Amino acid sequence: MIFKKGNIPYSARYEAFDQEYNNELRILKVNVDEHPNTVSLFGIMSVPTTILFKNGEPIDKIIGVVNIEEIKQFISNYK
Repeated sequence: MIFKKGNIPYSARYEAFDQEYNNELRILKVNVDEHPNTVSLFGIMSVPTTILFKNGEPIDKIIGVVNIEEIKQFISNYK
């Protein structure tokens, strides 16, 4: 789940992962301005914030902008 503000293109980096991970990975984007209750639920203090879930539970997060290799490493830590 990627928390972002407005139409910031940061989340576009994740779009290619849908194909690369053969639907093992699902990308959800949350606009912090449109979903303040969700932001509060997950304690989001800054954007972008990326939360990785496994079996419906949050297991880790990245705060801030990261490059594609860092995203891949983040995901592979939990495969």
